[in-house]
Amino acid sequence: MRAAAALAALLATTAPALAQDARTAFDGRSLARALDDRCGLYNAPERAALDAAWLQARGILIRGGADPHDLTARAAGFARRAQPMPCDSADAQSIALDVAAAFENWLRVREMDFPGSERVWLAARPYPGYPAWTLSQYPVPGDPAHIFGFFHEDGERELAFGLPAAPGLSTARLVMRDITREAELTDPSLGGLLRVSGRPDWVRHAPPAHAEATVWASDRIDAGDQMRFVFPERTIGALSGLDPRETVRIEALDTRGRVAGTWFIEIGDFAAGTAFLAAGDTLPSGGTGG
Repeated sequence: MRAAAALAALLATTAPALAQDARTAFDGRSLARALDDRCGLYNAPERAALDAAWLQARGILIRGGADPHDLTARAAGFARRAQPMPCDSADAQSIALDVAAAFENWLRVREMDFPGSERVWLAARPYPGYPAWTLSQYPVPGDPAHIFGFFHEDGERELAFGLPAAPGLSTARLVMRDITREAELTDPSLGGLLRVSGRPDWVRHAPPAHAEATVWASDRIDAGDQMRFVFPERTIGALSGLDPRETVRIEALDTRGRVAGTWFIEIGDFAAGTAFLAAGDTLPSGGTGG
């Protein structure tokens, strides 16, 4: 089946190559996900890899101008196409075998970059017993002292914002668009024509003032010359549900409750990077790609 062959080839493709045919990738992965939902074709790591590939293709299409609602409808169409296909049919089994074979090769990739419009998520599967940032974005390019993403230590994952240790800082909060109050993106810069106070020039879609949702850090960890503000686990799902074109805002507050610093994080392919890690958190040494 041509869709299965295309899906298998694109599952392990780097982001630049994937951009050449993201529509084909999205369609093939939508069909495979729908079949898996009904037939249970894949184990948990294989499904996570498939989700990562599907989410990456979706992000590329949206950043290229596709309407997210149209993509949702398109994926639903492939779900309807998969509905009458017998789970033990030649086509279904061909998709299952081809994706599983591609997954075996893709699993050996320890590191992958997930580029967005302006920022990049850096994903690196953790080594057992080695504390590290495993999915990370630098809000300011060239400034590794400030970092946001997943930090792995002792087999535990936390969503955190890391910054240089400062005794005057008390807590941090993450501000995002409240999708229940504002379903669509807003762009007061009119595509970059206007400068918006309080935002870097690269930020187009930030949380609108009339529909902000705030998540406060649940913990603070001091680790030598760096400190980390940890956010609740539920924040991961909230971020994954946002549009890949928008940003969230992180604010650090001092002991008097004043904002001492503000940084913007691009959502980009956060969800795809999360699924990439879920496909294999602890792996033997392997190559790198991205």
